[in-house]
Parts: sequence; structure tokens; C-alpha cells
Amino acid sequence: ADGACALFLAARGANVIVGDPDLAVIEGLENRAVAEQLGGRVECLVVPLESWTPDRAIDGCVIEMPALAGLTAGDRAELIRRLKAVTAPRGHHVVMPAVGTGEKTPPVSSDALRSLYADWAVSRALPANPGARRSHNVGFLATHPGTRQSDTAQVVSN
Repeated sequence: ADGACALFLAARGANVIVGDPDLAVIEGLENRAVAEQLGGRVECLVVPLESWTPDRAIDGCVIEMPALAGLTAGDRAELIRRLKAVTAPRGHHVVMPAVGTGEKTPPVSSDALRSLYADWAVSRALPANPGARRSHNVGFLATHPGTRQSDTAQVVSN
């Protein structure tokens, strides 16, 4: 997880929260954000992903698979559930494809998370060649369907 997506979003005006358990990753991203004059838009936190939840609503989320490699399948599912719960209606989660190093297969495939978004609209990149088979582990975009349960309850109770 190199934080390139976080910097991309911050450069386009988004306020970004980055949570990662690796201090070196966070320090590297903080240094890059300051060097690119984006330090005020990127909040970096060293956090245990198995229990972390952002402390405020978010409009979107980028999930980089290397950050999830040390989590069990149950911890990954619970993290996604918590991130979905704080995502604004019509917000987005971008799940980046996992990338193996050299001959190594990535430890966690983005395809492994796809079923966790069954209640959201999910789109994947189409193959460049229309007749080609869709490859695995290409990442995907998941879009929150609309109102949250809590939003609906507030509207009904008014």
C-alpha cells in the first residue's frame, strides 16, 4: 500500500483518512503528502485494522489489498462491514487489485471481498478486448445504494 490513491484524491480536493497498521507505510505517506503540499488534506493513522472504524462519516474508501494481508477472513469481513456502515449514501469503495511480487501470488485477492458488497452496486473493469475473458483480481468499484437504515428511520419518525 503506497498511498498513491490517497494522494490522488487529496490533490483533487478530498479530505482523506488513511488507516494502516504499518508505521513505516504511514510515515512514508505523511512525508509524501507534506512534500506535495497535501498534508492538510491527508490524515494518517497507525491503527489495528481488525478493530479500527473511522470516527466520522466518509464519502469514499480505497481498500488496498496489501494492508489486509495480515487479517483473517473474519477480520477482513468485519472491517468492510464497519467501513460500509460509516460510508455516506451513494458513497464509493474502490477495492484495488492485489499485486503479486515476481512469481508470488498475492496473499489476498480483491475477488475475495466482492461477496461482502452483495448489497451494493458493484462494477468491474471490462476487458480491453471485447471477446476476451474477464480476468480475476482486477479490483472493483462498489457504490452505496442510497439511504442508510438509520437515515430512513429518522425520516419516518419525523
